[in-house]
Amino acid sequence: MNNDDMYFADLDQKNPEYNEIRTKKLELLYEGGEELKRNASLFIKREIMEANDTSYQARLQNVYYQNYVAKIINSYNSDTFSKPFNVTPAADATDITTPGMDIEKTEEGFWKDFAENADLQGHSFEQVLSCLNKSSLITKRAYIGIDFPKLDTQPDTLLEEEILGANRAYIFDIPILSITDWNIDDYGNYRWIIIKDVQIPRKDWKSRRDKKIITFKVWQRDDETGLISYKTYQLIKKATATPNAKDICSLIEEDDVSFNQIPVICHCQPTELWLGGLIAGLAEEHLTRRSALIYSMNKSLFAIPIYTQGPEFVRNELSAIKENEYRGLDTVSQMKGKGAAVIAGGDKLEYLEPKGACYTIVDEQLKGLVKSMHDVCNQMNLAGSLNKTAVDRSGLSKMMDNISKEIVLSTYGRNAARTAIKIYNLIAAARGEKNIIWTPKGLSDYKIVDVDQSLDQINTFQTLKQVVPSKTFLKATSKRLAIEISPNLSPTEAQSIENEINEFYDASSEDELFADPQDKQQDNMRLSADLTTKPNKKLQSKDK
Repeated sequence: MNNDDMYFADLDQKNPEYNEIRTKKLELLYEGGEELKRNASLFIKREIMEANDTSYQARLQNVYYQNYVAKIINSYNSDTFSKPFNVTPAADATDITTPGMDIEKTEEGFWKDFAENADLQGHSFEQVLSCLNKSSLITKRAYIGIDFPKLDTQPDTLLEEEILGANRAYIFDIPILSITDWNIDDYGNYRWIIIKDVQIPRKDWKSRRDKKIITFKVWQRDDETGLISYKTYQLIKKATATPNAKDICSLIEEDDVSFNQIPVICHCQPTELWLGGLIAGLAEEHLTRRSALIYSMNKSLFAIPIYTQGPEFVRNELSAIKENEYRGLDTVSQMKGKGAAVIAGGDKLEYLEPKGACYTIVDEQLKGLVKSMHDVCNQMNLAGSLNKTAVDRSGLSKMMDNISKEIVLSTYGRNAARTAIKIYNLIAAARGEKNIIWTPKGLSDYKIVDVDQSLDQINTFQTLKQVVPSKTFLKATSKRLAIEISPNLSPTEAQSIENEINEFYDASSEDELFADPQDKQQDNMRLSADLTTKPNKKLQSKDK
């Protein structure tokens, strides 16, 4: 063992907050489908009465799951990113070269390319950030890594670096279970972090997957110099072998980097807004109870055949068939093989069919669990469809629900924007662009639209036109209502609507705007009557 090498047990230590089982269960509850069924043993536990493993395995093969977790998390995440988002240099930055405008409107360059293709796989920065936020809603933490392309030759000048693409930073997802241990300073920055990766590669289609490659990448920061460096250790074992504590992990690479912080960003949700943690227990209980209910109901649908052998002697005489001394054993064996229960003439066998009361109780409990999941997430509009009383909720109650969700979405948005700024600052510093002040645009101003409430406001607005004869009031209120009932408008569309409303009111006279609706109706009726009773002289002259 060289001085630079490490024991596997030393590198494979886990942080106290690392919880593999909980994380796997959260990811499975979100994913659902066949992957959850393959790992059903994490949720479905063996019952005390299940001495026979066959019965337990049968239950594992009959898992029924309604994925409310994905429905709720996707809803909140899509609402958070319902409007366009980008990061732009602030106009008041100390660097006079910062444009203070949308990156998309600037000349071709790295930042525009990064916004459109942040991971070098065709995904925009907004898309990557949305996926990162969704993962954090599931598992509380989600990680993003930052790196630069590795070149065979090192560029000598900045121009050569630009041409070769050496400074083309990109971001990539790091699975949460890969981050095994870490240490954070008082400012929330990493002192060191360990990333574990396990691969069972296949060199080509002729080779076999017979080797397991375990890699540990250790990032660390020198507290005195601030220098960021990494070391990579590797252990190669047989694919079926389990590593031992004393296995030697060889140092295969080490280097210093130009980042001013360890290039791993953790996007973490507050505990009180961590959706996965709030509803995972309810979703797991719903899974186990629903699976047990359906499995039990399915079993009760199948009747058990019963075969009863007649007596050996009938009137003290043996029949030709019954003279076979092996008749009993042969027939019993055959009937048992076909799933029949074999009993003697005087024996008694009963099948206790469920009365159905337990099914009714569990079914009601399942409905309660679904409602609880939505209630916990403050998504009362979805839970309202599950019961009749929700239809009668007052407009004030619905408005309070919407305000509550708007606050939650604003918190998610601010949290995601802070993570975006960390990523941009870290990349800018590594590229030598240290004076840029980044400003997030979007992920704010959330407004939940209630159609009934909006219609009430429009009707009220029609009445107020007669009470408040102000063109300025009409113009301002019209613009506000138009934006409220169309919350997903792009900035360009919103500006166009505002301009059109301004043009309409500027071109309209006060007599047209504030005329009594009844007078208008009477004028329209009078005009209609005139058109139907008065002859059209032009038409008459043409006929003549």
